[in-house]
Amino acid sequence: MNWNLRYLSAVSEACANATITPVPGCATGADFHNLHSTLYHDVQLAWTDAFRLTGLKVEAGVNNLFGTNPPVCYSCTLNGYGAGTYDLPGAFWNVRATFKF
Repeated sequence: MNWNLRYLSAVSEACANATITPVPGCATGADFHNLHSTLYHDVQLAWTDAFRLTGLKVEAGVNNLFGTNPPVCYSCTLNGYGAGTYDLPGAFWNVRATFKF
């Protein structure tokens, strides 16, 4: 089992870069909006020689286990969040099986 934590610290954005003001957190273009810090939990499980088959490995995992949503960003151009910094909203599951013979 592997459990990873990914922490992104808080960031301030200039409200002058927002397309319109006022918006919540940006009363005027001279203000700064604080995007709160974010903690993502990623979990991965692996089973080697699964089902008593030598060489079979089964893995399952999830990124963003608790579905943490990214903070709202008013100056970002993609759906109100910084896609280069934060994960998409929601959890992402994966499963993989490999067989070596």
